[in-house]
Amino acid sequence: MKEKIYRFLLEHGGSAPSLALARRFLKIHSGSLAAAEQLLQSLLGDDPQFTRDGLGNWYINPEAREKPAEDAVQGEFRVATVVADQRSPASARHVQIGVVRVAELAITGERAFRFDLQQDPQVLRAAWQGLLAEDATGAIWVLANPSRLQAALRAIAARLRIEVPARWEVNLLYLAQQVLELPRRPDIAALCKRLGVRAYEDGDVLPAARSQAEILLHLLERLAQRGPIARQDFLQLGARPAREPRFQQTSFSEQDIRSLPDMPGVYLMLNAAGEVLYIGKAKSLRQRLAQYFLHPDMEDPKLRRILGEVRHLEWEILDTELDALIREAELIGKLKPVINVQREVRQFSIPQKGESCRIVILLSGAQSRAVVYVFSPAGDFHRVVCSHRRLPEKKLFRLIEDTCYGAEKGAGAQAAKSVQACEMAWRWFYRHRDSVNWLDAADYSSAGECTRNLLLLLADFSKLHERSVMQGE
Repeated sequence: MKEKIYRFLLEHGGSAPSLALARRFLKIHSGSLAAAEQLLQSLLGDDPQFTRDGLGNWYINPEAREKPAEDAVQGEFRVATVVADQRSPASARHVQIGVVRVAELAITGERAFRFDLQQDPQVLRAAWQGLLAEDATGAIWVLANPSRLQAALRAIAARLRIEVPARWEVNLLYLAQQVLELPRRPDIAALCKRLGVRAYEDGDVLPAARSQAEILLHLLERLAQRGPIARQDFLQLGARPAREPRFQQTSFSEQDIRSLPDMPGVYLMLNAAGEVLYIGKAKSLRQRLAQYFLHPDMEDPKLRRILGEVRHLEWEILDTELDALIREAELIGKLKPVINVQREVRQFSIPQKGESCRIVILLSGAQSRAVVYVFSPAGDFHRVVCSHRRLPEKKLFRLIEDTCYGAEKGAGAQAAKSVQACEMAWRWFYRHRDSVNWLDAADYSSAGECTRNLLLLLADFSKLHERSVMQGE
């Protein structure tokens, strides 16, 4: 009834006599003004939309009338980029945050904030207060990578022992996807090319923020042509699109995917009948399977087929990416999955004559152990798992001596499985030799010298993240 009374007052200039309201809405056709006032007071008295003058008239309260929604496009924005001296800002010491101010469809200013997380908290707090001042107007923050800014702010706030204040925030890439009506989320380089904006490297904090601010201006201009848009609707445009449910018919859930280990391995996708559809390898099982089930590229016909048929998922955790490569080939050859296009491993063909044995050291995904691979031109392939608590020195010496320095240096008949693994190891080595730790047996005069240099590499597993090529004298 209040809505009907409000519309009636609106149609009659914003006011009406109490008796007229009582007759129309309360169906009281006889009675005093005092009785009508009393009834209307009990109905409308606690509603701020209505007010009365005490003389028998009711009005729409102009102060409580709902104001038209502001056009978010004409509002204030802060476009921010983050540069840190570590891959993750959460573990960095030096963090830079570039902020470009946008208001009324124009860039109005910019500023870079530099934080040294090991400096005096008072100095750090001064820079923090300057950054917070950028949010004093309730601006909407626009970011190509919101999680990176969140990690940086949490690290700074933890150093100052304060909480990170809430703020309005949208993802520039999702906003571009919605405004430009793209089939999938673009990256910054693609947006710069599409909109004619100059691209900058992420290391240039302010130029990169300025480039993203220009992208935002292009998007805002397109939105302005469609008419006013409320802030909440604008925020929704820049939010992650609702993910289509993909787990109604599978025996695994989204949480199962998110809980997978961040380790190398192989995975098997099966259909409802238990047949193996697809076998794949991964440097990180969690990240690889998230690409299938959490962030799929639905333009890929093979992926659409997999998602349409898969019902069960199995996986096997392995030590290294090389282990996963070899295990994947074994399973494909054994199970003959429906969707895989198997690449045949030719009868041993590389390396060329004159190559010597290689000894490759890879850190396991478990971090507490390393794997030593020894493979020869003759087709020998061996792997030894080494724990940081105890190194199998004698086993490594015998293996290197027999494979690399024996009388026949590994010559002779080898099992087909070993030959295939050796072939794949050589190919993998040629692709990654500039980024892994390895030794060439030809650089050392004896198995003892080679083993001693290998043990030097294995003495500190933390240094295996650094590439080393150890050569004999």
